[in-house]
Amino acid sequence: MANDDLNDFFNSLFGGQGGSGIPSEPTILTPEQELSEAMAATRVHLEAYHVGIKKGATGKEFFDMLPAWRDEFQHYLPVLEQAEEYERCQEVFNATNEITIILANQTINKQLNELDIVDVTGELSVDDSNTNDDELDF
Repeated sequence: MANDDLNDFFNSLFGGQGGSGIPSEPTILTPEQELSEAMAATRVHLEAYHVGIKKGATGKEFFDMLPAWRDEFQHYLPVLEQAEEYERCQEVFNATNEITIILANQTINKQLNELDIVDVTGELSVDDSNTNDDELDF
């Protein structure tokens, strides 16, 4: 395939009229298309999230995906609310809360693991020369 063929392919693929190959105007979705996109995206993300939870949620890939899922859910939640898809809204809202809790716990655990904890196995040594037997030991 020649360079001109590749340029023509990418220009037609991206709808460009030459130059950068990027369309000059963004595509504006109708409310029905936006709702369809929101329903499909949240369904896929919810399924992936729940599969990760069922597998124990221990993999690095799962934890790396949590912020992306939360962002997607927060993006689509207003679209679902506006379309009165309340059942899906509840699922998305619950998943967003769970993800927020998991991320917060992950941060707390990381910070706890980084703490320098002194091993205390004995009592403090007290200088007995200054103690008075008449005083209470508090």
